[in-house]
Amino acid sequence: GLESSPSAPVTASTLADTTPPSVVSVTASGEPTQVRVTFSEPAAQASATTVSHYAGTTGITVTAASLDALGTTVTLTTSPHTEGTAYTLMVSGVTDRAKSPNLMAPASVPYTFVAALVVTLQSYAGSNTPPMVEGGGTPNAFHVGAVVVNDRPDTWTSVPAALADQTRLL
Repeated sequence: GLESSPSAPVTASTLADTTPPSVVSVTASGEPTQVRVTFSEPAAQASATTVSHYAGTTGITVTAASLDALGTTVTLTTSPHTEGTAYTLMVSGVTDRAKSPNLMAPASVPYTFVAALVVTLQSYAGSNTPPMVEGGGTPNAFHVGAVVVNDRPDTWTSVPAALADQTRLL
């Protein structure tokens, strides 16, 4: 028949992951009792969600930790932050998902809490009557020409798609 000579055996190997995770960023904005910690690579669930691996300064206490689906961002539940105050988060004991887990070097990361900017609709560009919203959208919603209030009045010349038909931004 149609036989060929046997192929030579093939051996494959993978390099071991020896790079530990590190903290890429710490952010606290919007919700005064939440801090987000972003790691350089997916972290192991058990180590990333251990509350004792996180310590705040200036009176901040960490009470819970949850890891996102990608494994790179931990959301910490904390005692309340104060707007504009400088804080430091100390992170240690977090490992990656390598076959032989790599332990991160302890990190001390400064951050500042920024409160949510609440934007509300002020007027209908000179009219007290809500505009007709093209396509049957939500009356009293953000639209071109609407005057909005944050720390100063602004008139919108366009509305981002994510804000269409919204009546309040948080």
